[in-house]
Parts: sequence; C-alpha cells; structure tokens
Amino acid sequence: MNMEHDLGYGPDKRFVIIGSGPAALSALLTLVRMGCPYPITLITKDGELPYDRTKLSKDIESTKYEDIFYYNSSFYMSLGVKFMKSTSVKYMGSSSLET
Repeated sequence: MNMEHDLGYGPDKRFVIIGSGPAALSALLTLVRMGCPYPITLITKDGELPYDRTKLSKDIESTKYEDIFYYNSSFYMSLGVKFMKSTSVKYMGSSSLET
C-alpha cells in the first residue's frame, strides 16, 4: 500500500496515537507492518509502556513486573516510536486539518 498516496500526507507529517491500550498498540503495529514512512508518536497518561491490564486482574502475585508489558522499550526504540508518557491530551484543534 502506498501510504503517501492513499492518506494524502507529505514528508513533514507524522502519526500520533493517543492512549496505550490494546487498540493503540494494534494501531501502532499495523502502521509499522504497513511500512509507515512517517514518525509515530504514542501519547499516554500512563507512566509506563503499554501493558497487559488483564494480567494485573488475574494473578498479580505470581506475575513478574516485566511480564506485564507487551514489549520492552528496546522493541519500541527499534521501530523509532516516540513515547510521551505521563501526558494527558486535553484538546485537539482542527484548524490545521485539511478539508
């Protein structure tokens, strides 16, 4: 898929994903698999990398801290993903969007 043609984005554009739950992680991995040529930034109010919340609700006593994360930080670094942790999005303006 030619993302530049299909999405109409130019070389100065980027993808921003808000959140770090399963849907956000799926979006990130899909963009990578599609060969996204643009920088990807993930903004999350969590102070950690994306983690499996269901593991926390099942057997927290036998789960190691590092085992709750989907991937470690070196995985995301190898993809060139920028994380903005402990960050809330309060407003998204539309003035710069093309119609």
